[in-house]
Order: sequence, then structure tokens, then C-alpha cells
Amino acid sequence: SYRAALEAYPGHEGANTDFLLTLALEERWDDLLRMARRFAHASGGHPTALMFAGLALHRTQRTDEAATVFDAALERMTVEEAAGLTDVGFLVDRSAERFYRDLPAAERMMFNKDFWATRDRAQSTAVNERWVEHMARAAIAELCYGGVFGDAGEVWVRFGRPDNIHIIDDGGGRLTE
Repeated sequence: SYRAALEAYPGHEGANTDFLLTLALEERWDDLLRMARRFAHASGGHPTALMFAGLALHRTQRTDEAATVFDAALERMTVEEAAGLTDVGFLVDRSAERFYRDLPAAERMMFNKDFWATRDRAQSTAVNERWVEHMARAAIAELCYGGVFGDAGEVWVRFGRPDNIHIIDDGGGRLTE
């Protein structure tokens, strides 16, 4: 049904998001990239399309391209949305988090830049690979778990994909991971 909806309306955000999320969770990176680019073209560069494209590029070892696409996605988001995805407050120790949360927005951006600069594994490259990995994890947290600030989103951003996911039925037909 998603395919039919996308054929009729290639820029439909909801259908694209659900379909692309399925491709991402199935780790079908080439299909994800192709369909995310189609969505981006049809929607005039929707940030969700760009986040999916960046995720696919990163997972196919095209980190330089992924960084450019993630930057483009952040530029098209509201300030609040971009700040949520790039927030590093929960990645630092508690005292630094309090300091970080009290900073004005412009100073918080500088803190983020310094934070990622110290975590760049390959400083000889033009792109900060650790920042791109963070953005890929943040994209999954945002699109699958409703954001980086819930328990599931925060764990995903901090540690990446879990080795195992246990799904528990509460007896009422509601599944919990």
C-alpha cells in the first residue's frame, strides 16, 4: 500500500517516512538511498528525506557524502528540531550537562563543535566520522523512537543498534521492546 501511495503522490511525507523506515530497519541501504533521494526530489528537499539519505550513505561507507546530506537536513529543520538532533547534553557527565543546558543557543553550538572535534577518530579526513555516526543514530532515534530524549532514543544514540531486542507481550495485545 505504501508503494501505491508513493506512486500516486511521491512527495507524501507520511507514506515515505513509514516506507523508508521499514527499509532502514531491514538494512536495505541501497533501496533506502534510492527511495530517499526520490522523496527528497519530489518534496523539494524535505528534511526527513535527507536524514534517510544521510543514514543510507553513511551505512554504505560514503561518510563524506552523508555529512553533506545531514548538514542539508539540519539547515531545512526548525532551530528546535536541529537542536534536538545535535544535542550532546546527555553524552557528557552530569556536571558538564548542567553547564551545557545553561548555555545560550549560540554558545551551545560552539560547545557542540568543540565536543565533536575532540572525538574525531580520523583527523586527517575532511569529515568528522564520529559526528556522522551520531547523526545516523539520531536519525533512527528520531524517526523510529520519537526523538533522542526518550529512553529508547537516548540508548540508541549513545550505544547504537542493540545486539538483541526482546519483545514482551503485556497480555493485552500491546508489545513492548
